[in-house]
Amino acid sequence: MSTSRSAVRLGADVASSSRRYLASQAGANSASSTSQPTVYASLLLSRPPLLTPTPTELESTYYNFTSSVQHAISNPPAQTNAFYFKAGSLPLRRFQQSQYESLKSTYGEKLAGARPDIGDVPAENPVDFVSRDHWEKEDAKRGDKSLERFPEEELYCVVKSKGDKWEVPRVKVEVGESLDDAVGRIREVGGMMEGQTMDSWLVTRKPIGSLKSDKEIVSLTNLHISCETSIDCQTFFLRSHIMAGEPKLSSNAAFTSWEWLTPKEIEEKLKAQGDEKIWEGIKAMFGVVAEEA
Repeated sequence: MSTSRSAVRLGADVASSSRRYLASQAGANSASSTSQPTVYASLLLSRPPLLTPTPTELESTYYNFTSSVQHAISNPPAQTNAFYFKAGSLPLRRFQQSQYESLKSTYGEKLAGARPDIGDVPAENPVDFVSRDHWEKEDAKRGDKSLERFPEEELYCVVKSKGDKWEVPRVKVEVGESLDDAVGRIREVGGMMEGQTMDSWLVTRKPIGSLKSDKEIVSLTNLHISCETSIDCQTFFLRSHIMAGEPKLSSNAAFTSWEWLTPKEIEEKLKAQGDEKIWEGIKAMFGVVAEEA
């Protein structure tokens, strides 16, 4: 009888301990859930360079020198031209003429040798060349909203929030929502930028970087994100490209304007509005290398 009463008391003690443990765990989970950071997804929309960079004087000199050395020591097999051109054809004579002119400009007329006996070669149809900044000038009236700006550099889309702050477009990630679905509410059809007017695509569903705003940064710059000062905010950046078109802001957009800017221009805008820490945290995603101390 004594043994059974001891067993009952032991069972009651175990049950009581289990209830206390579960209650403490529930309280811990509840506390941790309330301290979870607010997550935002940011769209890093860029227009890749339209033209290859103009070579510097050093690059041009180096290229011309190495090309002439490579040509001087090369030993092409005989009858190479016969493989590409029909004997005596006009394309062959034009090729031989261009080769001679190239040799003469590189090594001089003496080393270039005798002019090939190709007879009279009729001139080709004239080709119209346009300057590298032709389309940039044509679209200059649109200012910073022109997608033709700085064709040799990469441009990024930045927006002006309703708080009159320049930022990278972002949106709050809802419960159960993926990052790419979240930025879809910015760039896709019916989104804040009305994707129907843009020829754009998402490069990857994985973020290329993130930025955490602690209490110090939030109180200093607000990070352009509505966060409670007692809760951290984490912003993940997803890369996207655009080839044509332009954003068309919807009525539910969280921003009022947009521009296409180079990383240097973005740096100047952020620093001008007191967001130096923001720029230091995201500049690597714009290809800006940190300066060595």
